[in-house]
Amino acid sequence: MLFDWSGNIKEIKVPADFNLSIDPVISNWYKYFHNDHLDQFSLHKTLATLQRICEQYNIRDYYISGWTDINFNMIGVDTKKMYPDTCLKLFGGENLLEPDSLTDNLYIYPNVSHPNPAGHIMIAEHLYHWIFKREI
Repeated sequence: MLFDWSGNIKEIKVPADFNLSIDPVISNWYKYFHNDHLDQFSLHKTLATLQRICEQYNIRDYYISGWTDINFNMIGVDTKKMYPDTCLKLFGGENLLEPDSLTDNLYIYPNVSHPNPAGHIMIAEHLYHWIFKREI
């Protein structure tokens, strides 16, 4: 997220039709600032921070990636706390760059890029069983 020129919070995400000309803020973000390395760095920074906070307060923490595979090539993140598949893979999807393949997905439809209630249940069940096995 970022603040637009009027001071309003704006969520940065690619619109479903990938037409970045719809919004100049989003368009400029992807044109001049966004890159895969920055995404990976931000993810590692966030995960390392969350894991240290949870460690400090004795919180058992676990994580799952929604739509993209995570490349853990930085130190400081405990990858054993990451579910081995993305939500996209749980839903039977392989490639987020082909969003049309998800339009009729049982776990996403009628949404475009967010799980529906059945998708949330599926994620919860997978995580529950994975965490339960780890806690025994």
